[in-house]
Amino acid sequence: MDMCNTNPKLKELNLTSNHLSGKIPTSLGQCTKLQLDRRNTSITVQHLFIEVLSLGENNLVGILPTGMGHDLPKLEIIDLSTNQLKGEIPSSLSHCRHLRGLSLSLNQFTGGIPPAIGSLSNLEELYLAYNNLAGGIPREIGNLSNLYILQLGSSGISGPIPPEIFNISSLQIIDLTDNSLPGSLPMDICKHLPNLQGLYLSWNKLSGQLPSTLSLCGQLQSLSLWGNRFTVAFHLHLYLKLSVNNLTGIIPKAIFDISSLQEIDFSNNSLSGSLPMDICKHLPDLPKLEFIDLSSNQLKGEIPSSLLHCRQLRVLSLSVNHLTGGIPKAIGSLLNLEELYLGYNKLAGGIPREIGNLSNLNILDFESSGLNGPIPDQLFNISSLQEIVLTDNSLSRTLPMDICKHLHNLQGLYLSFNQLSGQLPTTLSLCGQLLSLSLWGNRFTGNIPPSFGNLTALQDLELGDNNIQGNIPNELGNLINLQNLKLSQNNLTGIIPEAILTSQNCRAFRWQKITFQAVSHQVLALSSPILKGLL
Repeated sequence: MDMCNTNPKLKELNLTSNHLSGKIPTSLGQCTKLQLDRRNTSITVQHLFIEVLSLGENNLVGILPTGMGHDLPKLEIIDLSTNQLKGEIPSSLSHCRHLRGLSLSLNQFTGGIPPAIGSLSNLEELYLAYNNLAGGIPREIGNLSNLYILQLGSSGISGPIPPEIFNISSLQIIDLTDNSLPGSLPMDICKHLPNLQGLYLSWNKLSGQLPSTLSLCGQLQSLSLWGNRFTVAFHLHLYLKLSVNNLTGIIPKAIFDISSLQEIDFSNNSLSGSLPMDICKHLPDLPKLEFIDLSSNQLKGEIPSSLLHCRQLRVLSLSVNHLTGGIPKAIGSLLNLEELYLGYNKLAGGIPREIGNLSNLNILDFESSGLNGPIPDQLFNISSLQEIVLTDNSLSRTLPMDICKHLHNLQGLYLSFNQLSGQLPTTLSLCGQLLSLSLWGNRFTGNIPPSFGNLTALQDLELGDNNIQGNIPNELGNLINLQNLKLSQNNLTGIIPEAILTSQNCRAFRWQKITFQAVSHQVLALSSPILKGLL
């Protein structure tokens, strides 16, 4: 191969998606401008003056040569990610003085991170994630004054985070997720990180107090601290995600006074006390706060009406707490709200009709929240709704006869275990996207509307434990996607439609307390589902 003799200025050799093997000819060393980018090969690289080595996303095995850095001193980019390489990371890489990017992620490297990497003064990106490394992060990493991405997530490293890392002013991303890093964060963590945009420290063993100086990272967009042992969090001007952290105590009132805050996630902790009654009030019309998740804590007291000042809120989740009192009518002012979760609390009173003003609402979940009274008709006018969950409350009275007139996007209607009565509205058949209809454990009367057979997308139909009577309509046999049919504990009579018994999709029937006429032996012989209960 003499291409370099005739083309000494060759800059790129693309051997992508081949099955080449063996060694690269040493004569290629004459191509001093060459960038090598080849995949799906198993070439041994030796004595080349190449600048870019991109061998990512192949099935390369074996170990890297210990003298790799000596052989390839001109390299600027090394990408060996997503292979099956083993062994230790060669210390000789420190001789690649021009190296700007090093990606060894998604391999099976072992051993420690060589301290010699700290001498790569031009390095801008370092990716060692998803390996089987051991030992700690060498403090020499702090010498990489041009580094802007440090990604060591799920790499097997342990030991405290060296404070020198937080002195690299060029850093934009620090990702140390899912390792075994103990210790605390330095109190002046953001003193030298003016460009930091993402700090990902989730699923480690970090503890102690969260530094208030995190607020000095003025460019920070994402902060992920899940699954650690932090004790306090406040004064953070950013996305605040501290779920699954064993946090205790009350939520600092000052959090809701931060005008730049976009997301608050304190879910799955042990926070107690009550929500500040003047939440969002001191900064009316918060311009950025879109997400509040305080679910699965031990919060008490009432839901503050001052939430109406969080005008941009899209998601509000307060489920699985000990909240009391009523649902404030002011929630109806959150016109951008898309998801509202208040389930598993100890609320009282009814659903305010002002909920009907939430024209962008997709999910309404008030399961097991202690509510009573009628379901306001206004709720069924929200055309954007995809899921209504009101299971296990004390809701009473009847459903509107035109219930699905505006619910063209509804996929799940869960009203089981309430005190609803009256006849089943025939217009439920207009909810053409409905996948689940659960009305179990109420006081409905009358017949099953034959029009239910038009709900061809339906997968779950639960009408058990009511006072429904009459025959099972043959039209239910049209429900070709039905997987779960529960009609037990009613006053149904007549013949089970053959199309239901021979359904290939339906996996569960419940028929208890239904009086049937004789069913032909042929029909019973053809039935394939597992029947539960008595025929």
